[in-house]
Amino acid sequence: MGITGMIRFLQQSETGCGDYTKERDGLLGEPTLEQWIAEIQAGGWNEKI
Repeated sequence: MGITGMIRFLQQSETGCGDYTKERDGLLGEPTLEQWIAEIQAGGWNEKI
């Protein structure tokens, strides 16, 4: 791996700070299944390319 590879690995795998779960819940809330479906359909996810 070498020193450069080791440094790159450590930079990518270090732990972050904060509470992702609280932040995610604050941003997304608790959408219902119907809300997810409506958002996916509105975004054109099921259109053929």
